[in-house]
Amino acid sequence: MNKKIILIVICLFANSCGFQPLYKNININKINIQKIIYSGDSSLVYLIKSYLNLKETNKPSGFKINLFINENISSSNKNASGITIEEKMLISIKMQIYSSKDELILEEIFSSSNKLQISNNTSADQELKNIERTNLIQNLAQKIKFKIQLLTKLR
Repeated sequence: MNKKIILIVICLFANSCGFQPLYKNININKINIQKIIYSGDSSLVYLIKSYLNLKETNKPSGFKINLFINENISSSNKNASGITIEEKMLISIKMQIYSSKDELILEEIFSSSNKLQISNNTSADQELKNIERTNLIQNLAQKIKFKIQLLTKLR
């Protein structure tokens, strides 16, 4: 009998301790964004727009967000003949968030990279690059959303 009472008291205490997940009640679509400016390669801009899925509210009190997207592909390994057999793909996004009064609130650079094996099949290599590009952009979009949610929760 005493064990049941102690168990009930512990359960009541744990439920009423005030813990609440930080991002439980945040809806990214309810964040007040006045304007979003994307710049960079058009295919990368299209991908980041589709994965971020941020909506402009056009309210004068909203945030202004600038996203500068850059992709760099470089040779990271060559064989004895000097032919590239591995490339490094790096995608970086510089994010600037301004208040409605054009004051810089946050400036951060997000980057993600991956190494790709290069073969003799050009079409397969291009398809692999497109898949990796999409994966990297998706990863960066999640990081950006997380940062925007954190910023709005703290303000």
